[in-house]
Amino acid sequence: MKYRAEIDGLRALAIVPVVLFHAGYGLFSGGFVGVDVFFVISGYLISTILLEEHANQTFSLVNFYERRIRRIIPALFLVMLVCLPFAWAWMLPKQMVSFSNSLMGTALSVSNMVFWKESGYFAAAAEEKPLLHTWSLAVEEQYYLVFPLLLGLLWKFGSRKLFLCLVAIAICSLALSEWGWRHQPTANFFFALTRAWELILGALAAFFIRQRGLESNNLLSILALALVLFSIFGYDEQIPFPSLYSLVPVLGSLGIILFADSGTLVGRLLSLKPLVWIGLISYSTYLWHQPLLAYSRLRTTEDAGTAEIAVLILGSFILGYLGYRFVERPFRDKQRFSRRFVFNFFIVGTLLFVVLGATGKFTGGLAQRFDKPGFVQAGKFTLPSREQGFCFYNFNTHKGLEVGVQGTQCTIGSDNPESPSLLLYGDSFAAQWEPYFENLSQSLDFQLSSVTTNWCFPSLGEGSTAPAGHISRRQCLMNRQWFEKHYRDYDVIVLAAAWYQVYEHQLSGEFVDLLETVAADKDITVMVLDVPVLLRRDSVERAVYFPDQKVIEDPLKAEPAAAFWQQVTHTVPSAPNLIFVTQQQLGFEKDGTHKTREGYPYSLDGSHISVYGSESLFEECPDLAQQVEKVLVRFDNSPEQTPMP
Repeated sequence: MKYRAEIDGLRALAIVPVVLFHAGYGLFSGGFVGVDVFFVISGYLISTILLEEHANQTFSLVNFYERRIRRIIPALFLVMLVCLPFAWAWMLPKQMVSFSNSLMGTALSVSNMVFWKESGYFAAAAEEKPLLHTWSLAVEEQYYLVFPLLLGLLWKFGSRKLFLCLVAIAICSLALSEWGWRHQPTANFFFALTRAWELILGALAAFFIRQRGLESNNLLSILALALVLFSIFGYDEQIPFPSLYSLVPVLGSLGIILFADSGTLVGRLLSLKPLVWIGLISYSTYLWHQPLLAYSRLRTTEDAGTAEIAVLILGSFILGYLGYRFVERPFRDKQRFSRRFVFNFFIVGTLLFVVLGATGKFTGGLAQRFDKPGFVQAGKFTLPSREQGFCFYNFNTHKGLEVGVQGTQCTIGSDNPESPSLLLYGDSFAAQWEPYFENLSQSLDFQLSSVTTNWCFPSLGEGSTAPAGHISRRQCLMNRQWFEKHYRDYDVIVLAAAWYQVYEHQLSGEFVDLLETVAADKDITVMVLDVPVLLRRDSVERAVYFPDQKVIEDPLKAEPAAAFWQQVTHTVPSAPNLIFVTQQQLGFEKDGTHKTREGYPYSLDGSHISVYGSESLFEECPDLAQQVEKVLVRFDNSPEQTPMP
């Protein structure tokens, strides 16, 4: 096969946007299409070789897979090996389990299936997966398990029928991707069958050029380059992929392969030495860039600065060159590494990574690497549960729960009928305060009831933030019927919920109606608790095991929560018996760290506080407790109480 420098230049046009996209540069919002460009190039180059071998009757399946191993495996295994010590040092147990799955999946060329099951490609957690990018290698390897066999089977029917058969398969694959992004978008992104048409179009280009030769066309090659550039700079993560939209970069790549040679402007541009050099190292660069970026995010909760990102990008290309020079090229030399060595290397390496991955998976992410904090060992890094003596009716963690009155009948605290009574009412964001109020009830001697169920924000209507059909919706309606009948039995009612979800579901009006109804009874004091400071979940999880790391606020949740709070506090008329308790009064703004005196987060998951956090806030931040104490002294039947500190 005649070497074409412009193809290496096209590789450069693919790898640079991919790296910059993953580095977070918004200008390259469609940089992910570089992978599609790679698929077309791969389909063209490998099919060109296969067609030549079939025509000369020199095709050998063993030779084919030997070439694939020499080309793909050494550099890949090196990157996987280097990832291991950093995973050990920086990954939390859950992250290590995920990494272990990907380690096995990558070794077995099924990592696309692993990531399909775990999450979407554009999900936030995806940025912390060092081997996420290997999904594209898995797609190729699965394709090349079938394509050479199919080519050999159909070759005897003649090139025309073979060509038409491949066209039909490509159309079916494209149609499947169109259906897939509408019904199974994550599977569609990772699935080899929905990507096969991109590789097949590259193969069709090989057929075309073999039959008719390379047709130099300046205008068509410029148009093709424009299509690729348009997708790189014009697309973003909201574009369904793969789909008909993918035709833009794919046809652009195809046009460059078919019509750009050294006689065209595009061919000369892509043949520039810097671009050719980047193209030559593109595979190793692709392998290195994702681990570098992922581990920079894993090692700390703080976002990398501009200078650090630039160093990581530069490092990707430097390591790419070193990988090309000292790994890729030597392993392609049959004089240095025999076929036997190459296959043994592949088998032993695959078994090694499968064993290492299985070890990480079945040991719970090698959790013994960490000494669990005392509150985690004590089972307090969780939401309150009935097993712990609390009232939260949690359908998410107790699958056997049934809808019923038992969800509304739970009392803790004083059993003195002369004591004041307090009702905590709402969803899990109310339940998280049960440890706080239990401690408070023991100090101030009041009766405490709690009616809390997942996604059941305080309302007298039927609105819900729960997923459609979730069992908690039925329990929530029962809770609300109970509340409407019994709320007058209580001296103090404390309302709390995931206000940002209420706001996003446009259900604020239902809460306002309830609040105005209850506050109209002047014999009842109503307290509305703001949500805790909302944090990035990953930062909370890391701060539990690495106390020196900061927890980071999550604006995606904080903004709607603040909007709800402003809307309600400005809508409901002020009244002596209506108290809004802000985040600062709850204790979250005392020093800005959102951590306890011991240095651990109050938060459980970035949204809720844990049992540990709730108890710690009672001990460390008495503002809410003092407000409750002032309210309780209003009641004549209130006994002598121990003053709060």
